[in-house]
Amino acid sequence: MKPLVVIPFAGKDELRLRNLETVLDFYDDNFPDWPRTIAHSLLPFNRAAALNSTIGRVEQPERVVVLNDADTLCTPEQVRGAVALATVEPYFVFAYTLYLRLGEKITASCASWRDALAAPAEWGMVNAGSQGCSAVRRNVYQELGGLDERFDGWGYEDLEFNMRADRAGVSRRLPGELRHLWHGPRRDNDSPWDAEPADVERNAALYTRLTGLPS
Repeated sequence: MKPLVVIPFAGKDELRLRNLETVLDFYDDNFPDWPRTIAHSLLPFNRAAALNSTIGRVEQPERVVVLNDADTLCTPEQVRGAVALATVEPYFVFAYTLYLRLGEKITASCASWRDALAAPAEWGMVNAGSQGCSAVRRNVYQELGGLDERFDGWGYEDLEFNMRADRAGVSRRLPGELRHLWHGPRRDNDSPWDAEPADVERNAALYTRLTGLPS
């Protein structure tokens, strides 16, 4: 049974659309026989609702779902490894350990996903919370409760889910790099400029209330 690639996405922003095409090209070139779908959301983007709805429609409980954000890339080997581990174990598998963010000029200069995977980064973080490239069986995702749809707009839905996966003992990481493609500047709290500040503030407060951790 082939894994299902799910790419959450919203809006018509030119930069984000360009990044989405890069991600789609990656799967066309490396995994042409893997079915994929775009988990659409209205604006403000509710990533949790988009993913929950799409994954909830998967009929086979044991089917592995690849969550790949529309602006992130790992190598084919990392994606394949994450799927292999999620297939045999009830884990939520991050396909990377080092999150790398590409800058505006570097992203613009990348003509393909191959260029992006080889490009230098302007910022990095070890074991970041982004679920930008990860794999999980549908039944494991649902047993964990899915993503919390109260996180409406940008941010923190992934971190709160990650905390539940950590506490359940099912979070795993494979060594490697993830590259995040630029799609606009960010504020001091790391939120994108096109995110609504009130949404970010509300989501941060909800994260703290649910996890007991500072945002």
